[in-house]
Amino acid sequence: MEWFDGSIAVAIEKCRSKQALFLVYIYNAGESETTNDAQFNKVLEEVDTDQFDVNFIAIRLKTGTEDAKHFANIYPTPLIPALYVIGKDAGPLKVITAVSGITMERFVEEFGKTVEDFNKTIEGEKPKKILKAQRNGADDLEGRQMSLEEKQQYAKDLLAKKKAEKEQQEMEEKKQKEIERRKDGQAMLKAREEQKDREVLEALEQRRREKADNEAQLKRLREQIKMDREERAKKAHIEVPAAAPAPAPVMKPIPTDQCRIQVKFSNGSTLVKQFSSAENLQAVVDAIKEDGRQPDPFYLVQMYPRLELNDYNKSLLALGLTPSATILAVSGLGSTGVLNQEAQAPTEASTE
Repeated sequence: MEWFDGSIAVAIEKCRSKQALFLVYIYNAGESETTNDAQFNKVLEEVDTDQFDVNFIAIRLKTGTEDAKHFANIYPTPLIPALYVIGKDAGPLKVITAVSGITMERFVEEFGKTVEDFNKTIEGEKPKKILKAQRNGADDLEGRQMSLEEKQQYAKDLLAKKKAEKEQQEMEEKKQKEIERRKDGQAMLKAREEQKDREVLEALEQRRREKADNEAQLKRLREQIKMDREERAKKAHIEVPAAAPAPAPVMKPIPTDQCRIQVKFSNGSTLVKQFSSAENLQAVVDAIKEDGRQPDPFYLVQMYPRLELNDYNKSLLALGLTPSATILAVSGLGSTGVLNQEAQAPTEASTE
């Protein structure tokens, strides 16, 4: 296919004077190019136009250019790529598209049939056929060969036009890259804000849990202090104000899979660890030893109700420590004289 390099206005005037078909090829290029564009381009590049008994002037318009926009205002271009075959009355005789694929056989068949219909509309003597060399804009409207100066000027104009198109394309690509950069920046900023909101919510939830645990622990400590005072008063034969003695509270374990144990050391520090409810008390002793803040020997005392814990083979669930409990690690051997099963074995061995 021979493409006309002049302006659209000159091409239209040339078609009118020669009673020629006006072919306008709309296509995508660059990043917007599709497989259909590549197929159509190949067909138009390889087709032998001498097989068609018709005069025509063909131009190419890339989507996004000013010429393409002006053309779309007159002839809507919903399908791209497409070849518009325009007749004498400026109406499209045929629009050849590549929606279902384009082949050389299909193009030759559809375009040839359009040529036959167009030739029937030519009035009077059929015009002399435009030569291939005259279809690219290298001659004037009358077919006269241009002078050297005219050809040089034409070449300069053509280079200027191509340069302007290239600059416009680069500007559009730069604009598109800037748009994408801004979108990426906005997406990153939004992700950071969402992460910050999640961290704030998690921190608030953690504070709420800690506050609830501290309040529960404080309540147990107050009750334990009250029980200790009453016990000391009985031992010192101090009469306690007449009041119906409250029954000793019985802690009923709540069956759970996990058990949260808080161990308080003599120096005021604490150790908080999660255990399986099925683990025995020895696992807590091992955790205290592994932590290293409580020196041997020591024994364990449940804070509320106050009770020395010395059955190290019992599970945390059986000891009523689920779902959570606070235990004191007290220096010494306790009432049983031993710390745990591991500590008991060396004592017996030394006795023997």
